[in-house]
Amino acid sequence: SLPSTVTLRIIMKSIATISCVYLATAALLMQSTSAWVFSKKDLQKAASAATCAAVVSLVATPFHANARDFSGSYNDPNHPNCIRKIENIGKIATIYGTDGNPGCPANGKGTDFDLLASVVGDEIQIDFGPKGGPKAVMGKWDETGEPGITFPDGNKWTLKDQK
Repeated sequence: SLPSTVTLRIIMKSIATISCVYLATAALLMQSTSAWVFSKKDLQKAASAATCAAVVSLVATPFHANARDFSGSYNDPNHPNCIRKIENIGKIATIYGTDGNPGCPANGKGTDFDLLASVVGDEIQIDFGPKGGPKAVMGKWDETGEPGITFPDGNKWTLKDQK
């Protein structure tokens, strides 16, 4: 099984942070007698550390300021008790789920699947191809009644737990 996007995000952020700490440490100004002395190389290292800090902030925040965070667990009325879990970072989302026939037992066990999706604003485009469905289904965030994702066929995944 692939690591979750949350796990990947933590790993990416940790690597970037460790790199920044290393660069910042290397860029510390060297004290010589009573004056601070720094070379062009030291300034370049400091600039690299600042650039690295900017990268960490990009990894830690969504890439699209207006992109909705769809992260959370959902109820799917077409597949009762089955798992629908979205992990969203910026414009990319992964969906882990289970399917039954048509529903799942109370514990959510069923046939596992992992899907990829892209997010733009309040819309999420999901590739259901890996489980035999269409490759580009557009869902839209819907606050009507219980908040959730409404699909073109009228199905609505309602938000159970938001991350």
